[in-house]
Amino acid sequence: MCDELRPSCTRCIKGRHACPGYKDEAEIIFRHWARPEVPVHVDVNDAEIETHALDIFMHEFVVEPADRALSRGFLDGMPALLSRAGPNSVLANAAKLMALACVANQQRRVALLSRLDNDYCLLLRRFHESLAAEGDHVTLASLYTAVLLGLYEIISETESSPKRQVTHVQGVGAILVSGASYLDWDAGAPIHELGIPLLLKLTTSDTRTHGILRASAHSPTPPLDAIMISFWQFLNRVSAVLDESASSKGELAQLRHEAETLEQRFTLWSASQNSERSAQAPTTAGVVSEQAAGRSAIPYCHSGAVDVYLDYYVATVWNTYRKSHIYILDVMMQIDARLDAQVDSTDLKAKAEDITTRVIATIPFLLAHDVAEYLTQVRSGSSRVRANRPVGGLLLLHPLYCLATNPIVSLATRQYCARCLAWIGSHMGIGQAAVLARTLDGESLSARLNPDPRLPFQFMSESNNLIWAGMLLQGG
Repeated sequence: MCDELRPSCTRCIKGRHACPGYKDEAEIIFRHWARPEVPVHVDVNDAEIETHALDIFMHEFVVEPADRALSRGFLDGMPALLSRAGPNSVLANAAKLMALACVANQQRRVALLSRLDNDYCLLLRRFHESLAAEGDHVTLASLYTAVLLGLYEIISETESSPKRQVTHVQGVGAILVSGASYLDWDAGAPIHELGIPLLLKLTTSDTRTHGILRASAHSPTPPLDAIMISFWQFLNRVSAVLDESASSKGELAQLRHEAETLEQRFTLWSASQNSERSAQAPTTAGVVSEQAAGRSAIPYCHSGAVDVYLDYYVATVWNTYRKSHIYILDVMMQIDARLDAQVDSTDLKAKAEDITTRVIATIPFLLAHDVAEYLTQVRSGSSRVRANRPVGGLLLLHPLYCLATNPIVSLATRQYCARCLAWIGSHMGIGQAAVLARTLDGESLSARLNPDPRLPFQFMSESNNLIWAGMLLQGG
């Protein structure tokens, strides 16, 4: 029996590998969760939607990687975990909560949202009891229960209930740091260290590991993981120096040198990725003219290139690099202003804007159901473009917020990012996106960071860690 229709076999279809031929039927596993069409229309009552909650979760949030040798998915191994845990488990109920909150937000089902909050409180009690029973031997199912509960809180967030997911971020981090759960123990592969998204904590001494997105094994360019380690170490020092008005010129000059070194490393990494034309490099699917963008009623439509990627994970890795690179450029501009009030920051701003355009070019890939359809509809002047699954909006939350609150980015672009967040909140049902968009008014967009004291930048980083945790779990 040919296995070519399974997503894991698309490597064969794309010509990257020779076809492995036919598989023995005894090896084939048929799963009932294979992404059915689910009833989520406005005319379907709450009870029927709740009946299909797990199917909705699989359809909207579980993403397989395009190629397991090159990438990761999102909650990719969840079907196998749920199958072992059972439909009435704490894990399954956390998945249902997450899916139902998203639908309830999209369709303004106030009664369902209220009931979910009550269910959430009861489920938390069950979860704490199960953790207590596990003691020091926390299971993978419990780790991902914490992840799903945190994602539920991101989705269900309102202005009256910010920061609820911080407890789950800390819990997930504690489980990983303790070594109680190993995500890839069979393969001896690296796992993420949640405190530093994208970074790897090796479970073996295998020196062949080059990181999650890298230049070829023969390239002299350091892997992105190594650069991000330096970046996060730099962040631990930069705020204290910049916030201290009495910082000496020597301290500022040293910080400027470190920032410039990091900026050069980011630049070299990006150039190496694009020049190799690897599967991880973006491909431009089309270009939206200024006239077409001006006519479009789609809030996230923007003029310029529209890029596509191997999959969502690769696009998100690129955006993580980009927002980090832009932050470094902003730090350089701030230090220059402190050292010399007459310094010209034109070049830094231009480079930041150029990198920002590449983030913008990823937005239709993550928010539109189909990029080709999006381009056709935009060019025709139609506003009827189907939305992507909500997972695309989750993966854009942090990059958009970072751009919207960074003054090196033009005001027009920051306003555009705020509109995108509002759209993700209203059309994809991600509550935190709607909250963030409301904090980004005209006055706060002109401010430094933290336009709302309830939503500090560190809080957004914690949310981002939970979203990245969704990419740790891998299916077979």
